[in-house]
Amino acid sequence: MFLPAVAATLLLGGAASAAVVDGSVTSGSGVFTKIAAPVEVGNNNHNSPDLLAFDEMQGVLVTSAMALEIGGLTAGTRVDSHFVFFDALTKSTQTGWVSFSGTIVGVATSDASLNATDAMFGAAGTIYNTPTYRGLESKTDKAAIDAVDGSILTLDWASLSPGDYVRVFTLASIPVPAAGSLMLLGLGAAGIAFRRKKS
Repeated sequence: MFLPAVAATLLLGGAASAAVVDGSVTSGSGVFTKIAAPVEVGNNNHNSPDLLAFDEMQGVLVTSAMALEIGGLTAGTRVDSHFVFFDALTKSTQTGWVSFSGTIVGVATSDASLNATDAMFGAAGTIYNTPTYRGLESKTDKAAIDAVDGSILTLDWASLSPGDYVRVFTLASIPVPAAGSLMLLGLGAAGIAFRRKKS
């Protein structure tokens, strides 16, 4: 019947994606550059002085809670994933920030957390190498969610082999048209019911 087909079409949309929006290097080497997946990362693959970021999986439903070094993932929420890294050719330091279109809920900064989230949240076709120390080293590297704007990640790090890498999770937003579509669906159902009652 027509109505169930419309319902399926309207409900399939899912969550809208949050993306890397902007960034800046405030001191140290390089500039901010957003790149596109698929790429190869994790083991001196870029040898660039820049602060690099790309979007990964979008609208992933978190099925079980996961604690991270910064924040964490709550079961039942949908999140978008983003990869941020500093992979200089020689030892370099850098401070800067990256902003996202969604609120940051967690950041994976350790080898263990990165390894545990590669398969579920990594970008399709991207090769994630997993050497020791691809995460942040506590003595030299710092990442934090901005206290004023929860969509900004600040970074203060020193790039050593094999580079420094973090995975940022933002809340996936529900697009406004989805609510409007459901309302139209309800009105359509009411109209059909009224027609049947009349005849």
